[in-house]
Amino acid sequence: MPYIIVIEVPKGGAGKTTTAINLSTYLLAMGLRVLGVDADGQASWSHLQGLFPKKGRPTLHTAIKQMVDTYEARLPIYSCPNGLKFIPASGALHQVEAELAHVERREYILQQLLTPVLDRFDVIIIDGPPAINSWTNNLLVVADGVIIPCQVEPLGIAGAGAMLEHLQRVYKRKLLEKDLVVAGGLLTMMDSRTVLHRSMANIAQSELGAHIQFFDAHIERSIQFPEAQFFRQSIDAYQPGGKGAIAYKAVAEQVMSGACQTPVSTLRVPLGFADSLLQAATAAEETENPDGVDLPLEEVLVA
Repeated sequence: MPYIIVIEVPKGGAGKTTTAINLSTYLLAMGLRVLGVDADGQASWSHLQGLFPKKGRPTLHTAIKQMVDTYEARLPIYSCPNGLKFIPASGALHQVEAELAHVERREYILQQLLTPVLDRFDVIIIDGPPAINSWTNNLLVVADGVIIPCQVEPLGIAGAGAMLEHLQRVYKRKLLEKDLVVAGGLLTMMDSRTVLHRSMANIAQSELGAHIQFFDAHIERSIQFPEAQFFRQSIDAYQPGGKGAIAYKAVAEQVMSGACQTPVSTLRVPLGFADSLLQAATAAEETENPDGVDLPLEEVLVA
């Protein structure tokens, strides 16, 4: 059976797709059979693979609709030049939450779709949406491990905390059929030259790190990442031997070794964890940048 990894955090721009692209590249280089699944309605990974929306081209949403409407589905798997097998998304995937609202056992739709092809792959990488809902639960039900990107800013740290809160809730609701683990936390979009980012990283590692392990490598902010994506390349192909390439290679090795795993069953995050993280990170940010705007409050009484 393949090792199924979901890259998920309820925060846009945290580096989920960048991590999916580069992690899958290194796993392919290890000689593993890899399936990439774009499960985000933004379809960023699909665009970067050159699979632009085209009328009549089947996507993950197509398969979901077929499953819901006919109880049968054909899973569209495309072969990419680098050897990656890939299931693309489209903007229609934004509708999936509403479309599954009244479907029985709606959290298990993706599991049903993937089951027939599991023996064809060693690893499946799923790029998740920046949201927490029943579609997110579909990804968690099928997953073995979750990578949580943590952008080093207050909302990024709070988003990672919200993800831990949700993982704890999902476990308590007994939705999971596997012993799901957090495969590791990953600091992203970091500029180590700035005092603020170093302060944010310390907060993330001390507060979140009390509950999960972070990968040894972190991902520095670099113009090379968007440049590589413009040319539809991994960071290793675009800038071999660079900091980004070295970091993602190290992350791939730790993912496959299981060195940073934390069982979801052991999570004990406190109530309001994400809010407390946001307050701590915001306070640190205000210390470094005290010139923020204090806006007046206007209260309106509604009869």
